[in-house]
Amino acid sequence: KKAKDFTTEDLSKYVNSKDLHVLDDPRESPSRRGNLVSRVKKARQRAIRNAVERDMTAEDRLREQMAANQMLSRVYTVMRENKEVFGETSFDDVKSQMDLYKA
Repeated sequence: KKAKDFTTEDLSKYVNSKDLHVLDDPRESPSRRGNLVSRVKKARQRAIRNAVERDMTAEDRLREQMAANQMLSRVYTVMRENKEVFGETSFDDVKSQMDLYKA
């Protein structure tokens, strides 16, 4: 295809200038900021997650939280059983690492 045949997606529905400001997201350390493309992807994922969460019932939220906790427990169990690979780690360490992946 030629470049003129490609359509561009309107990213303004996912991001605004605040989303693109490097220090606006307190969850990200300066070393994990990433470039413009990664910030746009994170902002888009956040917008999608927020839209899905708005439509969830209280029961859906509870089920989602229970599934997340079960997954976290499984990950911690595997890490605890394989200390020679993962080293000594606490449940809170694993939880804080998992929190980093929430957009």
